[in-house]
Order: sequence, then structure tokens, then C-alpha cells
Amino acid sequence: MGRLTTAYATTADGICPVCERTAYLTLRGDDLLATCDSDCDESKLLAALDTDAVRAELRVTCDHEEEPPERGERSYAELIEAAQRPSRNGAGGRREIVAESFASIAAERTRWLWDRRIPLGCATLLVGREKLGKSTLTDELAARLSRGELPGDFAGEPAGTLIVSYEDSAARTIKPRLMAAGADLAHVHRTLAMSKGARDLVTLPDDVERIGELAVRYGVRLLVIDPLSAALNGKIDAHREQDMRRQALAPLAQLAEECDLAVLGLAHFNKARAGDLLSRVLGTRGLTAGVRSVLAFGRDPDADEDSVDRGSSTPPATTRRRRPRSPAGSRAERSRGRMARSSRPPGW
Repeated sequence: MGRLTTAYATTADGICPVCERTAYLTLRGDDLLATCDSDCDESKLLAALDTDAVRAELRVTCDHEEEPPERGERSYAELIEAAQRPSRNGAGGRREIVAESFASIAAERTRWLWDRRIPLGCATLLVGREKLGKSTLTDELAARLSRGELPGDFAGEPAGTLIVSYEDSAARTIKPRLMAAGADLAHVHRTLAMSKGARDLVTLPDDVERIGELAVRYGVRLLVIDPLSAALNGKIDAHREQDMRRQALAPLAQLAEECDLAVLGLAHFNKARAGDLLSRVLGTRGLTAGVRSVLAFGRDPDADEDSVDRGSSTPPATTRRRRPRSPAGSRAERSRGRMARSSRPPGW
């Protein structure tokens, strides 16, 4: 059996002997409940385990329970455990669905990581043609957030960014961009996956829980996935709406809400020249339908600049422009033959 996820819960995690994905074992009284990420048959899962040994270990955990810390100190895994476990396993391991009255739910205003463009607690899509500088824009946002200078609810409060990148070198591309943008590098992190002592790729939705734990540990308010399509595991068909909405985007939305952060996924336009903007996003329509804000990144036809248009689910806002130029004396870095912007227009 694997390690215990927490010192005061009656739950342990390990590997499911049926599907070899993560399994969750819970002791409630004398009842041992079992489930896994693939929802394998509970009887088969328990039949492959030494249930007496599992009960004994979990009882030892119960005998040494500690008072749970405050919510802000609890790991993402613990928050998800508390929120999901009752609904996934009722008495005897039976799945239950409960009703919650809206009278007990407190209304909240929309909060913004980037004012009127990237909402907190939600997933946002940044879409544009390749090689225009979408990744450079995310590095600029991370830099401003690290200094507490990003317009939004964290203005004046430095916060962290976690970058999951599949295309750019951390040493040769991402760090020089962050330095050029004046980032407080202590607030910007990248993800590294390890499997059996070797480097591996971060995959979704498999690693969502682990990413959530890192977000809580490092005070992350912005999670960048560049590009989103590269993060999907082999079981997800990026061209099937149900796969994208339920298996890829729903776990990210839950992560964003539980950890009070913004998820920013990068995507490309397809080759279509006609139709509305959302229909031109590469992949299924479920990709744009499953996020709360869609930002279009492209060239302004009236100027030799790059611009960020407003999101489809965000309030009207003026177009933001960023010119790839470097004023004399400013810090800059060359990336793919073009100069990354390092000037900061007031109010951008």
C-alpha cells in the first residue's frame, strides 16, 4: 500500500491492482471502502489487497489523529478529499448524489487575476497563430504578477505563477524573457515530472492533484499550460467535445476554484479564414465551451503591433496592444528572431 495522504484522515492512497492507477482506501468504522481513478469494481480492488493489514494501518492513523489545520494551510489533496469523498462513496461504497440548497450558498462577485480578462477560480483560453508571441505575453503577465503590478484583484500583492511548458527551453527562452520583463523570479516556478527516477512529462488530468499541491505550497495564482493540447494524456481525444469538457477542462476548473487561482491554457487557430472567432480555434468546440474566458491574440490590422482582444465571456474592454520593441537602455532578449517587449506603458 502507498503512503498515507494525510496524518489525520482515515484514507491512504496506493496503486490499483486492476488498472494500475491511483487507488483510494478509506476506513469508516469497520467498513473498508475502495475506489480508484478509473472507477474499477470495488470488490475486485479489495480482493487483491490484504484488507486486514490495510485496516490495521488505517486504525493506527486514526489513533494518532491531529487537529486539522486551518483551510489555508491544508493541501489541495486534503481539500479535494473532504469535498469529493462523501459523494463518491456512500455507505458500503455506493455512489451518492446529494442536493444543496442555494439558500446555503453565499453569493460572490467575480474576481480577476487580470482585470476584466482573466477571472480567478476559472479556466481561460489564450488563442492565436503560432510564432506571434503568446508565450511571451504569459511571461509578461507572470512578471507583473510577481511584482504585484498586474491590474486586478492582486494589484499591490505579489503572487506566484506556475508554468507548464512543452515547447520552450526554461534556461534559454523562458528565464531570459522573465528577466527582460523584470520578474521576481522567486515567485515564478516551472513544473518537473519524475517517474522511476527519470524525467517525464506532466499530463492532464493525471497530475492535476499534484499541481494543486504545488500551487498551495508556493502561493500560485496563475497556472500557465503552454500549449494545452500537449498536456492531455493519450486517452483524451482533443477532437471530441465530451473528452475535452469532462476529462480535460472540468478537472482544471475544479483546481482553479479549490486553489483560488486562474488557469491559462494556450491554443492555436485552425486554418479556416471564415466563420466566427470561436469556430476558428483548433480542436473541438468543447475547448472554448468549457472555459469561462477566451482571449484572442493576433496582429492589429491597423498597426504593426500585436494585440490582445477581449474574451468571449468577459465584459467589454479596450484592446490591449503590445509592440515588440526595445527602448534604448532597457533589458530585452531575442527569441526566434524577434525582440521581446520590455517597455511598460502606463495602465497596460
